[in-house]
Amino acid sequence: MPMDKAPGPDGFTGRFYKCCWGIIGADVLLALNAIHRGHVFKFRLLNSAFITLIPKKHLGFGRKWCNLISLLLSTSSTQVLINRREQGDPLSPMLFILVMDVLNSLIAEASQRNLLQPIHGSHNPHHISLYADDAVLFVRPSSGDLSATTPIQCSEEDIALISEELSFVVGSFPCTYLGLLLTLHKPPKSVLLPLVDKVAGKLPGWKAPLLNRAGRLVVVKSVLTTTLIHLMTAMDLPKWMIRAIDKLRRSFLWKVQRPLRFGGLGVLDLERMGWALRIRWLWFQKTGSTRTWTGLQVMVPKKASALFAAAVDTIVGNGRSTKFWTDRWVQGKTLAELAPNLFNTIPKKTVQRRTVSQALDNRRWVSDIKGALTVQVLSEYLLVWDLVDGVELQLDTPDQHLWKLSSSGVYSCKSAYDSMFTGTISFSPWKRIWKSWARMNCRFFI
Repeated sequence: MPMDKAPGPDGFTGRFYKCCWGIIGADVLLALNAIHRGHVFKFRLLNSAFITLIPKKHLGFGRKWCNLISLLLSTSSTQVLINRREQGDPLSPMLFILVMDVLNSLIAEASQRNLLQPIHGSHNPHHISLYADDAVLFVRPSSGDLSATTPIQCSEEDIALISEELSFVVGSFPCTYLGLLLTLHKPPKSVLLPLVDKVAGKLPGWKAPLLNRAGRLVVVKSVLTTTLIHLMTAMDLPKWMIRAIDKLRRSFLWKVQRPLRFGGLGVLDLERMGWALRIRWLWFQKTGSTRTWTGLQVMVPKKASALFAAAVDTIVGNGRSTKFWTDRWVQGKTLAELAPNLFNTIPKKTVQRRTVSQALDNRRWVSDIKGALTVQVLSEYLLVWDLVDGVELQLDTPDQHLWKLSSSGVYSCKSAYDSMFTGTISFSPWKRIWKSWARMNCRFFI
């Protein structure tokens, strides 16, 4: 059970049960055994809930209103449908789980027999991701891995027969999964245009003239903008798409896209917000070593990568998650900044992959130098030698990465987005306006 997953109906996360199992373990097992023995009374205690209505202090709920709520709650009922069309066959989920377990075991055995080679840069040995009724297989793009996994799939005749019997459609890329567009190549305009139409469809239409400015602001911030947040987390919106959506928002309200403290209305700048959202993957790559994709290259815009590099400080422990040339681990700077001429002699692939632990192992960083040895390069080579010669790694201590833009030292999208307005003239009375008790249309007018 993951430690910090969303809590269940009891409100406790997995961390609570793991830490306090010595205290509550016996009681939990007794309760479960009682349920299995058919003690309905104890099961009723676990399956009960309370709804508490807290009236306002000065304007309490009236008797008639309370009677209506009481009538609503007292007449509620629950029905469990078994073997109905809405529920489906109760055996199907178990069959699915059994098949998934077999598939997972086959992939694990293939990995142990070296039929599937490790994915370059990945620290996780698993080659398959199972979630609900979806399975994604990750393999290296080589003929050996392809020949090892191809026999698992069905033939085209079997696929056609199964799809006809079960009435499902065999899809292909590009497709939509969990609301996100999955594609093997850069999506063309024809694929993204329906997303713009979807945003345009969120406009109130004939109700728009009936909304005041404050109401339109709520529509722009809560409907038109938030619709795109999930999409921008996974992909970079092309320029034409951002312009099209900005045109919709601008014609509905106005064109200024600034935070409240800089004199704006809090309408998000889609391009900058997209950069801030994509930075989170770089942060997870640094701090989430257990994620399957951690060692793989993450494609983010150059400006987002530059902001991330400037906003993160590193305290080296074992050196396994710190990049030798591009992370700020030497006197708060990168070796690329301290020795730019020497850095230009290092191949780009080596720069992206070389960690501190690898570079300091038998001074492997010296063999990374491939360019011409000019006077400037030799001078900077001696400088780097002096800087890293006395570094001692702590093998039992992981590297610590600190996000400088927040007081907690942990990345947040808000802090990344706000930092992109550095240098903008602030609007000092913004709190007195937007944090006041005045009505929304009055605050908008001011």
